[in-house]
Amino acid sequence: MSKYTFFFNPMSRAQIAHWAFAEAGVEPEIVQVEWEAKPAALLEANPMGKLPTIIHHADGGDRVITEAAAICHYLAEMDAPDLLPREKEKADYFRWMFFAAGPVEAAVTNHAMGWEPKGA
Repeated sequence: MSKYTFFFNPMSRAQIAHWAFAEAGVEPEIVQVEWEAKPAALLEANPMGKLPTIIHHADGGDRVITEAAAICHYLAEMDAPDLLPREKEKADYFRWMFFAAGPVEAAVTNHAMGWEPKGA
């Protein structure tokens, strides 16, 4: 059994976490999630049923991590510390991580859904 369970749908933000697992050199147990029939294990771990969601089967007990940016950072801390920023890189690292998870993701989603902002 892998030390991670990864709830995944290729048409979701879970692709970001999939890439993070590859970068960290970790092979999770992938649970394919269909939008209309979310598995009970996903809903137990994350009642909102959002992707990505991972479960780290750690020595001290299972840990649930959600949100793509949090998963990326968590995997680096747990399994690939060489991917973490050095001290002088941390300010930029966190600024860009949260910018990508916030305004950029919202803009991409809005565009994909055809929602365009109205002019002022």
